Amino acid sequence: MAGRISEILELALARQFELEIVKRFEHYQLPIIQLRPELSKVAVCQIFEDMHEMPTPMTFFDLITACFAAEDFSLRDHFDGVSQQLSKFGVLQGVRNTDWLSAVTLVATYHRRERVLKQNPLVTQLPTVGCGRQNILNLELADYQQFAPLTLAGFEQSAKFLHSLGFVHPEDIAYPSQLLALASVLAIVGLPNDLGRTQLEQWWWSCSFGEVYNNWQNKCTASDTIEIPQWLAGGNAPSNLDSARFNRERLLQVTRRQGAIYKSLNALLRKQGAIDFVSGEVLRDVKAFDGEIESHHVFPEAWCKQQGIPAARYNCLLNRTPLRRDTNRFIGSQPPSMYLARLVEQHGISQKRLNEILRSHSIEPQTLWDDDFEAFMRLRSAKIFSLIEAATGRISSCENLAF
Repeated sequence: MAGRISEILELALARQFELEIVKRFEHYQLPIIQLRPELSKVAVCQIFEDMHEMPTPMTFFDLITACFAAEDFSLRDHFDGVSQQLSKFGVLQGVRNTDWLSAVTLVATYHRRERVLKQNPLVTQLPTVGCGRQNILNLELADYQQFAPLTLAGFEQSAKFLHSLGFVHPEDIAYPSQLLALASVLAIVGLPNDLGRTQLEQWWWSCSFGEVYNNWQNKCTASDTIEIPQWLAGGNAPSNLDSARFNRERLLQVTRRQGAIYKSLNALLRKQGAIDFVSGEVLRDVKAFDGEIESHHVFPEAWCKQQGIPAARYNCLLNRTPLRRDTNRFIGSQPPSMYLARLVEQHGISQKRLNEILRSHSIEPQTLWDDDFEAFMRLRSAKIFSLIEAATGRISSCENLAF
């Protein structure tokens, strides 16, 4: 009898517990946001973003993914396929999903603007071209599907174009937004003829050495997407090219191994055929096959310190050049005349060949054989200035650089 009572009590307690659980669900408060039908997609996306900003902020790629999903299209799956195509090109392996969506938006908004112009050449208010947040959130699925293949082709052509300039890996690109502009332009006009290619090279080098894309990147990207196709068709030069000015002082000021001028100069040296001191390999080929190429001191840091040369001088770009890591270890802390002599003795490289290798880095060989740091800086600056001026097609500022 006592056991039966105990069993009944246990069942009663279990039933009461179940009722408490059900009651909690029945009275649970769920937040509901009612959206008016006339709200724009941008407004809806803003509300959606505000509701999902924690713990990880959402990107506009997430928002557009949600919008396109409502039309039974998986943007994420489509980008996975795009990413596989882009990854075939080393320089494009850093393209993010937001970069991709920005480029598609640039191409789509450009063609929208061109359609309006074609319908009415005298129109005074044209649709904007850009890849800002509002531009992207206004992107329609039909536009995405129409212009995504063109954009992918533009990126692939960009990779081939940049490889010819010495840019091989994602870290070689100083401004990802400039890559977006290039890909968008090539998606619009295709890879141009010889003259157009020369113009594109001039634009790329000028904006890189002029550090144009340091600020207002979306604005620069939008204006270049509009103006470069016009320029290639015989119109005026793009405004970013007109405003680009390379200051010669920057080669003495830049000491960090990053930034537009550092990356552009290393690529330019590779483009002109810079050869590794020890292996004799063309560095652009080494870079293309995932060899480790770094910017190293020509006059070693330890030796410069012993000579009392200020750090700002021996660390500046004029005393740096791209070399293999193993070559840097071989150089060590020895003065140039000593490590050059070791190359002759230990590796059997003739002095004539060594001089050719040094000239491929815009270095006057005798300055290294003489361990003459000041002459080296002065003569190399002149050679590098000429190299940059030829690439940008313009005269640099600061004609006389004080050493």
